[in-house]
Amino acid sequence: MAELIIKHAQDAPETIHLEQLKTTIGRSTRSDICIPDPFASRVHAEFRRENDKFYLHDLGSANGTKHNGNAVSAPVPLISGDKVQIGETVIEFVNQKAVQNKTLTDAGADDFNPSVTISFAANKSAQELFQSIENARKTGKVSKQFETTKSDLLGLISKVGVTLLAAQTLEETLAQVAELVFEAVPAERC
Repeated sequence: MAELIIKHAQDAPETIHLEQLKTTIGRSTRSDICIPDPFASRVHAEFRRENDKFYLHDLGSANGTKHNGNAVSAPVPLISGDKVQIGETVIEFVNQKAVQNKTLTDAGADDFNPSVTISFAANKSAQELFQSIENARKTGKVSKQFETTKSDLLGLISKVGVTLLAAQTLEETLAQVAELVFEAVPAERC
């Protein structure tokens, strides 16, 4: 469920659940959410739900609406953690459903390029690894010498997962995981 955490200038924060398709916010009691902010318009902005996504709309307010510090001039999609400012009132948008569905690959979605995979052979130096990461970040491409097939990596992850679930001692589990890693990564033991 999506909610707004409203932080008034002088009052304690309050949480409002977004249950309607459209929820208006402003200084007027006609708004769905009434905020006592002298810099807010009577009907200042609107939060809209379209399918599973939420959008922020400024309704032609006198002092404007800010989304993560930027002025809102057109509908803006909201993601959990976004900050909305209306006058002196700061509102945090939290979407529990999106947080629950978030995966590791969603972390830092603005900076994440899912088409880039960086893996490297163990005989490469740390400097080469860092250079490969930097190149991938800048160009979105990874050197061919560092590529590994996704099926190989998925197979390794699957085998390690099964090993971790097995009823074994810690030493046996660690030994088996190390064996799987050394099979997948061309490395020499010391």
